[in-house]
Amino acid sequence: MTTHRIRVLLRQSGMKSFLLIVMAVTCGILSAPEIIISMAAAEDPKPVAIISTQLTGISVGKTVILFGDTSFDPKGGELDYQWKLVSTPKGSTAMLYDDNSSQAKFIPDAVGIYKVRLVVNSGLTYSDPAIYTIEVTK
Repeated sequence: MTTHRIRVLLRQSGMKSFLLIVMAVTCGILSAPEIIISMAAAEDPKPVAIISTQLTGISVGKTVILFGDTSFDPKGGELDYQWKLVSTPKGSTAMLYDDNSSQAKFIPDAVGIYKVRLVVNSGLTYSDPAIYTIEVTK
């Protein structure tokens, strides 16, 4: 009579992969491995950062509100928000306010291009950065 013994070895550091070994036992004698399967488990899905706004007629001195509340964690977890003003026009001293909330704002102080970055964190992983470009023309 032949029976099969299945052995699953899991790597401990986050169990990103596993090894499946199937061996036969015949009359109490263990055979060499018949089947060996090594598989990598899928990485935890990253959260997704999304920037939106309701901009119309952006001008110097007018508050710009940026929304990150449509960002999401595919696993449904809570998110932490990290906003950054990554570029501003020459001579601008504009600063972001509420840069750790789902909505950030700033007041453009010069005509030109402003770029804002949002990264969200699920507590385990960071999203890829979302970049939003705002052009102030007057």
